[in-house]
Amino acid sequence: MKKFATTLFMVGWVLLSVSSVWAQSTVTVSGWIADENNEPLMAATVVLLQPSDSVMVSFGISNEAGGFTMAKVPTGDYILQMAFMGFQDISQAVTIPEGDEQVELGLFTMQEKTAQLDEVTVTADHIPLLIRGDTVDYNARAFDTETNAVVEDLLRKLPGVEVDADGTIRAQGETVQQVLVDGKEFFGNDATVATRNLPADALERVQVYDKGSEASEFTGVDDGTRIKTIDLRLREDKKNGVFGKVGGGYGTQNVYAGNATVNRFGGGTQFSLIGASNNRNLPAFSMGDYIGFQGGLGALGGGAGGFSMEMSGMNPRNQSGITTSHAGGINFNHEFSESFDLRSSYFFNAAGNLLEGNTLRQSLLTDNAFSTEEGTYRTTGQNNHRGNVRMIWERPERSSLTFSTNVQFGGNRGYSENTSQTLSGEGILQNSQERTNSSEGQNHSVDSRATYRQLFAKPGRMLTFQGNGRWNARGSDLLVYANSRFAIDPTGQAFDTELLDQRQDEDQDEMGYEVSATYTEPLGRGRYLETAYRRGSSLETYRKDFFDRQD
Repeated sequence: MKKFATTLFMVGWVLLSVSSVWAQSTVTVSGWIADENNEPLMAATVVLLQPSDSVMVSFGISNEAGGFTMAKVPTGDYILQMAFMGFQDISQAVTIPEGDEQVELGLFTMQEKTAQLDEVTVTADHIPLLIRGDTVDYNARAFDTETNAVVEDLLRKLPGVEVDADGTIRAQGETVQQVLVDGKEFFGNDATVATRNLPADALERVQVYDKGSEASEFTGVDDGTRIKTIDLRLREDKKNGVFGKVGGGYGTQNVYAGNATVNRFGGGTQFSLIGASNNRNLPAFSMGDYIGFQGGLGALGGGAGGFSMEMSGMNPRNQSGITTSHAGGINFNHEFSESFDLRSSYFFNAAGNLLEGNTLRQSLLTDNAFSTEEGTYRTTGQNNHRGNVRMIWERPERSSLTFSTNVQFGGNRGYSENTSQTLSGEGILQNSQERTNSSEGQNHSVDSRATYRQLFAKPGRMLTFQGNGRWNARGSDLLVYANSRFAIDPTGQAFDTELLDQRQDEDQDEMGYEVSATYTEPLGRGRYLETAYRRGSSLETYRKDFFDRQD
């Protein structure tokens, strides 16, 4: 007993000592930043680096009063770097001593850059972010990521940026609507194709800003439209060369997973190939790719005994059974000249799911008991193809013509068998059900748009012609068979039977167009007069038929 008490005392003393050392090893570091006139500088970036390898330890942003704070900084020797747009960077050695919970570094005065100074100023390589007007500019090299990390892993480390499990990105509290690579679209509007396939170490910077509309960027007149955008800026050695990654594995029970990306940038060209395949219930695609299935999959639901699949079930991680996924695509962007730009991509994905299961459930009540047996067999599959082409002809300060086409088509299938029966405590059949569903669906869509803008000598004066046409069609065939039996006497010798043997056909078509002409006249003092004419038409047909195959 005495030995146990001594051991317990020693363990407690060691834990107390470790806690004490830990509490003393980190401190809060603060200070102020001002210009040469002693005016506080807001949104300046402060960073502490290890002197041996320049790895970032902590960083902060100055507030309205020019003050900054960095919490939980380990004591030791560091390189302190500060940066603010339009001012010379500060870089100096500092020591964070032990024994104090808070270390005050004092006031730092930053000098404004001049034309002569700009020629010799060396920008600090490890400043994590700078605020340039309405753009938050992150230095990708300042944030450590694991080997073979992708862009999405890097984004999760950026302050002010959040990434959900489905790949949705939020920056400064707003959903990011567009992800660009060096200012250009990458695989259309699907952000996750870029964030989940481009390697993190290929990036130099990540810029977050509110992008204006095409009209405002072309004319220079702000129309109030804002699109939260992330622009992935490549490293110089990646802008003219080939890079990518290949990974894969094979395990027991024929389990496999593999993915590959190849990128070729340079000479005004962006060319990328991506591919992925696995049977490990992992997504080889994004949730955005499934949107094309929604029309067909939606047709699987509805009607008595209908087969259904919710959107949440489309992510293999959330779906029961074994899911096999395949995906592949190509992206090609090229600047043929200063006035003509082509952007295009094609993407394909497919997924199949197999589920088999049996359940035996026993229920014990105060006066009786019963058991339920259930069996399930389900197989589903879907595929989706989508392609887009965008061509831009532009004569700066004169006119522009933009044409784009998006094509998407896909299909789905489903088959399920479900059986169940309930037995009394004496083993007498009380009810049984057999249900079979078989379905097939398809979805097609085409959307084409053209915009012509003509500028005039007077700034702000513009004539715009726009037109778009669209066609969407989806259909499904569903076979439903359900046979239900209910005992009508205690011996289980007589039953009532309900039989459903039905075919359901569903078709929906929609087509339409819209043309418009808009004339904009500047009135001065930021005011504009806009005159527009629009004409459009839309026709939609929907039909759902039910056929009893047996009375």
